[in-house]
Amino acid sequence: MESTVPYIIYLISAFIVSVYLSRRTDRKVLTFALVFWIFSEPYLDAMFIISFPGLPFEFQPNRILLIFLFFYLLLGHLFSFQKYSITSATPPFEKYMYFYILVVTLSLMYNYSDIRQQLMGAVPAAIFTFIIIYQTGKRYITVSSFDAIIKAIIILSVVCSFIALLQIFYDADFLRAGRTRLAFSDIYRATGIFAEEYEFGVIQILAYIIIYSKYGVSHLSKLLIPLLVISILMTFHRLDIMILILCTSIYFWFFQRSYNKFIFPLSILFIAFLSLTFLYMFESELLESAFVQGRLLEEHESIRARQWDAIFTELKEYAFLGLGGYGNPTYSEIMGRYDLLQSMKLPNSEWIERGYIPHSGYLEVLVLYGVLAFIIFISFFYSILRYFYRTIDRYNPGTSVPFFTALIWATSNTTNGMISFSAYSTLLYALIFGIYIGKHSIDVKQQNRELTVGSI
Repeated sequence: MESTVPYIIYLISAFIVSVYLSRRTDRKVLTFALVFWIFSEPYLDAMFIISFPGLPFEFQPNRILLIFLFFYLLLGHLFSFQKYSITSATPPFEKYMYFYILVVTLSLMYNYSDIRQQLMGAVPAAIFTFIIIYQTGKRYITVSSFDAIIKAIIILSVVCSFIALLQIFYDADFLRAGRTRLAFSDIYRATGIFAEEYEFGVIQILAYIIIYSKYGVSHLSKLLIPLLVISILMTFHRLDIMILILCTSIYFWFFQRSYNKFIFPLSILFIAFLSLTFLYMFESELLESAFVQGRLLEEHESIRARQWDAIFTELKEYAFLGLGGYGNPTYSEIMGRYDLLQSMKLPNSEWIERGYIPHSGYLEVLVLYGVLAFIIFISFFYSILRYFYRTIDRYNPGTSVPFFTALIWATSNTTNGMISFSAYSTLLYALIFGIYIGKHSIDVKQQNRELTVGSI
């Protein structure tokens, strides 16, 4: 990122659009904060982290949002701000969030002497941020705020699609928040405003589902959907393409069984299958040409097989509470015996040898926090998928958004590590879960009220 001028222009534009979207809501300050965070977090996190001498932590965008929302919830409780969803109902998956933060904290305490001390505060704080955003969405997001947030996600996805096109065909570094990564030949993976291509992909898939659920197979969706699909394909990320195929298939099995309405999604599936086939069939040729060797090394099946062998063979004695962090010397020692070390540059510019991180969020939880955290993590996804599946109304596609959000998160953890609760995509999921639970509780109460009135 040589010049900050394009990023400043983007952030100013994001500020203006955030003001515009929040101005007619009945939670103007809260809506503005969340909408501006949706638009700007990747760039703010990459370029504008605030630090103060003497403090053991930095003021990252997510931490600033955490502080704001914490006091918003606190003041709302103390002074009885009017809540949108006043409900005593507690979805079953919530208990797994609290169990998870407890077990993770125990793991960090147990491994305290072998990990970076900053993790003791940073990791629980990240999970706490997830819970705070979830509770904010559940209790304080009104219909007008909800509409503004949904529009923000759609606008972001469209803007990122055009940025991705420019990154592929004009300048690979255009408005890029992270480093460039070759796909093949002289083509780089598109990332939009995000640091990694896989996070860009899952956000685009989420917006893709939101557009379909909001507009159906309409003229607007026929204009926007191909743009988003192209941007997902330009990540050259196989898992994202698989998730796109999976979500498209399930969505139209749920809601669009008419042959005429299925022609459009079938064409999307066909293009996605062709792209996926291309990436698999020509992997060897691309390997011999210009794929980034480090990236291929990480993804090579034999490397992953050795890593699985190391995890399940050597880490048995650490299975209960895990290792706490990848900085634990034990992890690098074990990976070293399997020739699975990589060079890493620390923030102080020091280079170290560290074991490869597992390409699976589920394995990461097992390694870092132990088998108990792993079981809770799996149970959380099962519970949240089951809960939101049951809230789907086949005559209202909008009710499927939280289910697909959970499905995207769960499947993205199969070959990617999406377990960081401080990640942008994860916090956006938390907001969506909270919003839809609050909205669902209001819808149920309204239906019950109508049934009661009708029976009088």
